[in-house]
Amino acid sequence: MLMLFAALLILSTPLLGINELFYPVRIDSVSIVYSSNKLIQNDTLSPALPLYNPSNTGMQYKEWDVVAKDSITLKGWEVLPEGEIKNLSVLLVHDVNESKLNYIRFAAQLASQGFRVFLFDLRAHGVSGGDYFSYGYTGVTDLMAICDQMLELYSKDMLAIYGNGAGAALAIQLCAYDSRPHMLMINNGFTNLQEHFMQFTQVKWGKISQYIYPVLERQLEKQTGFQVNSLHLDSLIAGLSIPVLVSSNAESSYRLNQAVQLFLAAEKVPEKKFAIVDFSKELNQASVGYQALKQLSTFLNGTMMRQKNKSVKGKRKLAFQ
Repeated sequence: MLMLFAALLILSTPLLGINELFYPVRIDSVSIVYSSNKLIQNDTLSPALPLYNPSNTGMQYKEWDVVAKDSITLKGWEVLPEGEIKNLSVLLVHDVNESKLNYIRFAAQLASQGFRVFLFDLRAHGVSGGDYFSYGYTGVTDLMAICDQMLELYSKDMLAIYGNGAGAALAIQLCAYDSRPHMLMINNGFTNLQEHFMQFTQVKWGKISQYIYPVLERQLEKQTGFQVNSLHLDSLIAGLSIPVLVSSNAESSYRLNQAVQLFLAAEKVPEKKFAIVDFSKELNQASVGYQALKQLSTFLNGTMMRQKNKSVKGKRKLAFQ
């Protein structure tokens, strides 16, 4: 009876429950204004003001447009480094239902350490094009197109990829199929997509999720053509040959457990580190504490020095050249 009820419920409302994982809410300057006004009305506004671009932190930046393989436009920023400029470009890849706006403070923190930082709205997020978010091939080729443009301009730079949540899933796949990144940093990653969706559904629906999820998965695969059980990130990270930093906000035991499993799965990685990162959010815009920033900077600087002798000389082949 419960199975029948769940099926009728899902069929009457397409993709109910995990719709937001493929068709995210767009976070842009309008939504940031709305969120801050709502906090003001509730007398819960923090001392921090909302940020609309990196110049609000005092950092200089450039606007970037990258055209993806299917001709949609991905909108991003390059945050220019301060102080001693290092030959390292860092690409920040946000989670689903986020945007580059959520990482302005974090990007400024990294740029203040001398790193060149790039942050983009992923497909179907923020002000980028696209109708729905891709966890697989399309999302990865989007990142490859971004890396193409980054390395075309800064061909002598090393490349570091940072991904959070669903962004971590894309970052792992990128590093598995593209040899250009020199180092990978993933926060709040997950081992496989099916388990991740099941966990999300369980949190949302509780005890009846076991009846709802099978129907959801079938509808999802029919609508997107994407096989949910085909993405095993623990297997992909096991074969990487670049240094990896795995971290977690430890917001839940599930997130922490998933991060630990990814760390343990990275068997062939030449160097791997694990960290608990103390992210804070002012108006949903992330920054890290002093210790976390120190850990990230140490990993980036140390890996950069060790990888210099291993860098391939000459121009690196672009993904779509």
